[in-house]
Amino acid sequence: MATFKYNAKTESGQEINGTITAKDKKAALFEISKLGYYPMDVASCSRFQKEYWRFLFRKREVKKSDLAAFYQQFADLIDGGVTVSYALGILKEQQNRPPLNIVVQNLISDIQNGLSLSEAMRQSKGLIPELDSNIISAGEASGNLELSLNRLANLKEREHELKSKIHSALAYPILLLFSSFLVIIGFMIFVVPSLVILFEESGQKLPLITKVIITVSNFIVEYGWMIILPFIIAVVLKRPRKVFQVIKNQLAKISLHFPIIKKIVIKSEIASFADTLESLLRNGITILSSWDMAGNVIQNVVLRKSIKSIKEAIIQGEKIGFCLQKNKYVPRAFSSIVSVGEESNRLEEGLAKAAKTYRKQVDVDIKLLTTLLEPAMILVIGLLVGFIIISMLLPIFQLEMGSI
Repeated sequence: MATFKYNAKTESGQEINGTITAKDKKAALFEISKLGYYPMDVASCSRFQKEYWRFLFRKREVKKSDLAAFYQQFADLIDGGVTVSYALGILKEQQNRPPLNIVVQNLISDIQNGLSLSEAMRQSKGLIPELDSNIISAGEASGNLELSLNRLANLKEREHELKSKIHSALAYPILLLFSSFLVIIGFMIFVVPSLVILFEESGQKLPLITKVIITVSNFIVEYGWMIILPFIIAVVLKRPRKVFQVIKNQLAKISLHFPIIKKIVIKSEIASFADTLESLLRNGITILSSWDMAGNVIQNVVLRKSIKSIKEAIIQGEKIGFCLQKNKYVPRAFSSIVSVGEESNRLEEGLAKAAKTYRKQVDVDIKLLTTLLEPAMILVIGLLVGFIIISMLLPIFQLEMGSI
């Protein structure tokens, strides 16, 4: 079996593009005709093309902001009385950025082949989160597809807004750290070796701090390439995601050892978890299935494992709130809210209130972090740069003092 790209027209004259799997080109033309299209051009996708696109979009989910807009527009069209296929056709014309435009095209193709919307979403090979397809499936089963799409849009918008605030707050400190790192590396590579030549010609004895800086400079010049070698190998072997995942996992563990950062990480993750769990439960998905899917939303690997491990206790009949109280990462206030919601059969409302509360608290904590972090970074970087400069100027001062 081979994959063919095709360009065809519908009965109304609309031009469409897509891919289809068939034994040969003749079989591909027959399959396209069976779909009710008039094929104009059919070409085989080379193995290189397939591998390229698979590598480029491998397990790369569509951005939450793009999904939020897509689901909202989708819900509006369904509310207007149009069919799912027709709505997707309209949305396809508005999408111009991968991987969402590729996903929409594949959704159209799969639905025309007889799959439901949720089944087609599951065929997206990880580009669309599994919980999205489950929420859509529940909406299809209950006949409330528009409501499910609206809930998904709101969920994605809240997740995107929360992460955007965190990224915006950390943008300046990260830029400052990166630019300072480049300046220091540039100084070590280009300035220090030039001064070393001057010191060697003078034959003077160098202070200890100057020797330390020269040693570090020599190491960077001679072996600095070894630092980026693992990343180069990862790209060549098409495994950059695994390398970055290892780094991400280590950072996740480290982040839980700093008080303010730990508070932000836990509260933001709990807010996303509560939001997702609430949406899933409102769509009629069972608590056990919802718990797994909501747990996957948590980005911090340590916190995700800790939260998902609670499922075993829930299966054994323990109360969710009680299980959360025993978890060392979960705030006591959150477990209390969940316990109250369980007892009053209003768990969804409790989760929604908790998510809203923690989003507000994350805003306050982020402002506190940036207020403390920026001057602290400037002070540390200033001291480091000053130390390097003084260590290299000290021999020059000694040389001048000796010549007087």
